[in-house]
Amino acid sequence: MAIPLPRHRPASQARLPAARLRGGIVILDPYRDAYDGFYVPDIGTIDPAKRERAARDALDAAGWGAPFPQELLEPPAGEQPAWSDLGPIGTPQIRFRDVANFIGALVYASLAFHGRSFGRLLASSRRTSRSPGTLDDYRTAIARFERLCPFLPFPMLCLFRSLFLVVFLRMQGLAADWIFGVSLFPFSAHCWIAAGDRLLGEHREKIQDLVPILRIVAVSATPA
Repeated sequence: MAIPLPRHRPASQARLPAARLRGGIVILDPYRDAYDGFYVPDIGTIDPAKRERAARDALDAAGWGAPFPQELLEPPAGEQPAWSDLGPIGTPQIRFRDVANFIGALVYASLAFHGRSFGRLLASSRRTSRSPGTLDDYRTAIARFERLCPFLPFPMLCLFRSLFLVVFLRMQGLAADWIFGVSLFPFSAHCWIAAGDRLLGEHREKIQDLVPILRIVAVSATPA
């Protein structure tokens, strides 16, 4: 479960996304382009006061000042979103309009991505009023995106690919959520796109061990 964490450092009073995971806490700090992940001793559930104190001590030691959301001080519920794969996407015919949208989305995403910190990139994201499309609409759009990606002369990391896909879907008239997930021991972070609980251009086995720390609903992005 993702929990907004009040930040009490002089640099900012922003509410930062945080997640309570088994064994620890992760805080997403876009102002430093970084995640803070740290260990919280598992002392069982017999004495809630001691369990809460252990979490407070861990947050204090990492430099995060009280007060803390109660959800950060309690063990994680263990429930994860029931993600579903999009299913077979087929091989639809690529139209000239699809190529134009793909190139347009690439340019748009590159302008939004280039030279920006993680915090500015997130700040540029905004909700769109577009309604979700049908499952077939998403399957067709993803199939076209996947067929065109191999023509790119460079590999894409998840952050840029997710932004690129969000813009491409928006050009196809479809809304999508931008989700960031984390795990601890070992630490890993990843982001992906979904419509509700349906994964778009991602597979469930790749993200099933990640806890969502931030979800931007029905997102689009601005390049300026």
